[in-house]
Amino acid sequence: MWSLLNKLASLAMGANHGNMITIKVVVDKKRNRVIFVEAGKDFVDILFSFLTLPVGTIIRLTNEQTQPTSLGCMRTLYECLLKFDTFHFVNTTCKEMLLRPRNSSEALCRKLKVNIDDTEPTKYYVCNDFLSAKWDHSRTARVASAFRNIKCSCSKLMDKEVGLDGKVSSMYSCVYVCNA
Repeated sequence: MWSLLNKLASLAMGANHGNMITIKVVVDKKRNRVIFVEAGKDFVDILFSFLTLPVGTIIRLTNEQTQPTSLGCMRTLYECLLKFDTFHFVNTTCKEMLLRPRNSSEALCRKLKVNIDDTEPTKYYVCNDFLSAKWDHSRTARVASAFRNIKCSCSKLMDKEVGLDGKVSSMYSCVYVCNA
């Protein structure tokens, strides 16, 4: 686990040049164990943000390193999925969902001093009928998708991008941990 955190931390530092976070670490060199870590809010937020990353994102990010970290069979599974012909999926979007999963906390993670998740910000898509007067808003149906070209419940493709106002990310002044 410690080597994975080291790998993710080094990846983060490489991704965000200039952002420096200081931590104090006491290590028992004989036993090769961390005994104590003293860190500020920013480091704790970054550490907690690792828990929000989808497994597919962690594997993709560690595979991009010069010395990829082995995560057991997960790395092999990811590599097989990369090579898997899109013919076997319902559509190409299904393969994209697995290879580049969305982080449900992405709006919060974008506020971190160091954000290792290089996934593009989520865009939302609706079908043409939703944007027109034809949409029956009384139906309980799929309204929007975070992936382009998913079928709407009306059987049309959701391929029209719609914007959100970004209120989620501005609701809180802190990310995960607030100063006491």
